[in-house]
Amino acid sequence: MSKRSPKSVSEKLEIVLLHLEEGKSLSWLTRNQGISKDTLSHLFLQSSTFSRAQ
Repeated sequence: MSKRSPKSVSEKLEIVLLHLEEGKSLSWLTRNQGISKDTLSHLFLQSSTFSRAQ
């Protein structure tokens, strides 16, 4: 059984914004948002690809 708890698009965006706008560290995000460093890396890659596409 998977331990994953999928995040909605709005939850993912909030996490990215916490880092970009409020300066929350990646270690803070992993602890307080309950996500792994790998997941964070993936979110930031997605957000940077999206912003370049616009």
